[in-house]
Amino acid sequence: GITYFGFEKIDETNPKKSIDFLIQNKNDSTNMSKYLGRHFQIRFNRNDRKYYIVDLGNGFGTFMKLSQELKLKDNHLINIGNSYIVFSFEDNNYYQNLILNVYNDTKKYNPIVLKANQTERKFYIGRDGNCDVVIEDALLSRIHCTVFYSDINGWSIVDGKGGNKEESTSTNGTWIYIIEEVEINDGMVFKGNQNLYLCNYV
Repeated sequence: GITYFGFEKIDETNPKKSIDFLIQNKNDSTNMSKYLGRHFQIRFNRNDRKYYIVDLGNGFGTFMKLSQELKLKDNHLINIGNSYIVFSFEDNNYYQNLILNVYNDTKKYNPIVLKANQTERKFYIGRDGNCDVVIEDALLSRIHCTVFYSDINGWSIVDGKGGNKEESTSTNGTWIYIIEEVEINDGMVFKGNQNLYLCNYV
């Protein structure tokens, strides 16, 4: 019930290392020898008759496109444009502050702390100078994604400004690293090793 995706078959005589679908590398100049093996898997659960996907820690990572509000967990990793953000929590009395560690190739960022006990609990992330978290990345939208805090759900993230209007979403999407198994829904979009996948049930 498990299908494995990766770059090359390591040993066809060993079924424990077999790969069912070979992923094409978009950049032939990249040295792929260190990325050989299984990159992600899709598992069919016979009990609930649903499919689940998870990254296997090899390659460039497997990320799903954020299509609705998501509750943030400690050490959640997202990809926006050419930048990555790792979210972590800092306990401060009753409230839990959110720490953002931003990584990209053009600038080094110090950890950014967003405080939950502020009057305004919605924080914009993007390339616009008026955002609460400004990231220098040409592939980001002016307001790329939004994190916000509520007493009931804690910290959450949504693509763009949130809402149902098309103009409120980012151009290139907000992508969540699939470190734990995630159910594959109809229409789900994910990327793995420079390839985009659209999932549809037939």
